[in-house]
Amino acid sequence: MTRNPYSPPAANVEMAISQPLGPRPISAWLLLIAIALYGFVFASGTAEFLFLIASRLDQISNPWGVLLAVGWRLFIVGVFLASFVGIFKRKQWGRWLGLLMLAGFAVFSIFGQDTANYADEAQRAGGYFGRKILLPLLFAGWAYAFGFSAKAKRYFARR
Repeated sequence: MTRNPYSPPAANVEMAISQPLGPRPISAWLLLIAIALYGFVFASGTAEFLFLIASRLDQISNPWGVLLAVGWRLFIVGVFLASFVGIFKRKQWGRWLGLLMLAGFAVFSIFGQDTANYADEAQRAGGYFGRKILLPLLFAGWAYAFGFSAKAKRYFARR
């Protein structure tokens, strides 16, 4: 059978574009450092809490409440660990978990209790501006650089 001269030539229709894996962006390094530091502090607090419970085991009146408190703390430590590993190993779920961690850091930083002592109203206004306007913009830029920039897309590209 002869080939139809008006048909298109046979083409490779494979859609997987193989991009080279990019280096780890600075935003990912910063988030890994923040997650490691906060995770270490939270894990050491959890260990201290467990030692406190172990030393007063005979005084516990509600074991289910203690179990819930310990389980919640261990779950948070696990989330810190999972997000660190996911980001470090370039997993897609690590990318989204890292963005969730950034959102959590932002919420606790922006809406947390302000314990600073201000000398006058001008300093108070500057603190309010930094906390409610500048800090959300910085976190938004960090989230974009970590999860949605071209470098981040290359870093989290599928292998």
